[in-house]
Amino acid sequence: MRLVTFRHHDRTRLGRLHADEVLDLAAAAPELPTDMLALLTAGSDALTVAERADGPRLALADVTLLAPIPRPPKILAIGLNYADHAAESGQEVPPFPKVFNKQSTAVVGPGAPRRRHADAAAGLAHAGRRRPRRDRGSGRARKPGHRRAAPQLKSGPV
Repeated sequence: MRLVTFRHHDRTRLGRLHADEVLDLAAAAPELPTDMLALLTAGSDALTVAERADGPRLALADVTLLAPIPRPPKILAIGLNYADHAAESGQEVPPFPKVFNKQSTAVVGPGAPRRRHADAAAGLAHAGRRRPRRDRGSGRARKPGHRRAAPQLKSGPV
């Protein structure tokens, strides 16, 4: 299940993405919370309702996808936690990954412009690049098809 926050006709709503369509959860399951953070914290019963809901779908081209959680309460980031990330940025691998926070105003939706102050460095890095999942301690990538027992939930672009 891929949950999204989207805007359609100047209204922000939650949806479930299906290829090139978005199921409008406000119409399909009006009992659900109306923002992503509330939906995710409502627990497995609410997520089951969202997963089973059926109703009107909108063409993906007719909506604007927003950040899944437009103003998260906190964002903690880890930098230089992969040797190749350190190498591509021209830095030494630190003995411990760098941990830092980001402001909630740094969150933008897919395709939205990223703003920076004129005095900021010329380039902005993409945080949240996907890397192969590694088995802890082994240094080996997981075998294709290996999944944890927990349900897989994606709430939008990473």
